[in-house]
Amino acid sequence: MSKKRAVYVSARENTPSGWCRESQVVIAKKLIPRQKQMVDWSATLRTWNGEGLQNVDRALVKEFAGAQAGLTRALAIGLTSGILLMLAGMVYIVRLERQTHSRYDQVVHSRRELERLSARLVDAQETERRSIARELHDEVGQALGALLVDLGRFSTGLANDRPELRTQLEHMKSNAERTCQTVRNIALLLRPSMLDDLGLAPALEWQGREVSRHSEIEVDVKSEGVSDNLPDEYRICVYRIVQEALSNAVRHSGAHNAKVLVRQTHRNITVRVSDDGSGFDSRRTRGLGLLGMEERVKRLGGTFSLAAQPYTGVTIIAELPFSSPAGWQS
Repeated sequence: MSKKRAVYVSARENTPSGWCRESQVVIAKKLIPRQKQMVDWSATLRTWNGEGLQNVDRALVKEFAGAQAGLTRALAIGLTSGILLMLAGMVYIVRLERQTHSRYDQVVHSRRELERLSARLVDAQETERRSIARELHDEVGQALGALLVDLGRFSTGLANDRPELRTQLEHMKSNAERTCQTVRNIALLLRPSMLDDLGLAPALEWQGREVSRHSEIEVDVKSEGVSDNLPDEYRICVYRIVQEALSNAVRHSGAHNAKVLVRQTHRNITVRVSDDGSGFDSRRTRGLGLLGMEERVKRLGGTFSLAAQPYTGVTIIAELPFSSPAGWQS
């Protein structure tokens, strides 16, 4: 710039004609080359700037491509990991489901086996009770009856001059009579003969009278439409439900009244036993007697329900599906 200024100054100091010539010479020799040089420098600078920008762009493109490749790899790794985790979870869930189904099948099989075993035990129990009752009635009862007859004959033929022997015989006869009555009661409790001979309704009425006679509970037994020709499994089931319910009322409830209702329709048999005793909390207390009743009812495809609250008494309801064959008379 200082050189340009010097050129302009020297140009002004000359004469107009000389100034024109000098100026033209100066412009031709100095200004124009300088201008071309500045243009060349400007072009070179632009070239450098363009190359720098291109280098920056290439670096940015390269970094962006690297970042994109890294993100792609991370996405692929994450997606692959997610798929693998999903597959592992599905495999684990399927295995757990199979194990659950296997265990459920085992539980169902075990429950069925237990139900069959329980049914067999109930049948064996009833068979054993019937056998023991028959043995007590036929063997022991008859033996005690024969003993009473022999004691009576011996006492009748004894001379009156042996009062101490007669007193001892009367005492023996009294003991034999009590033993005979006890054996008869045990046989009836095990398997009342009237259940087979007379039917369900008379057996339930006898059961109610016996409970009323030996306890403080007044039992009211009602039968509606009950057939005398019920199958043995139904008679036993209904009788055992009533027997166990009354026994529980005598032992635990402190009740004064109990009601037994057995109703037979063309579709089912309903058994209802209720008392006015102290009751209990059925959600916390579940004795073997109640479980036995429920098992008997379920074995025949029925439903068992228990309504019990403290101080409100107990009501037991059993519904047994049963269709009376044509021609049966109630």
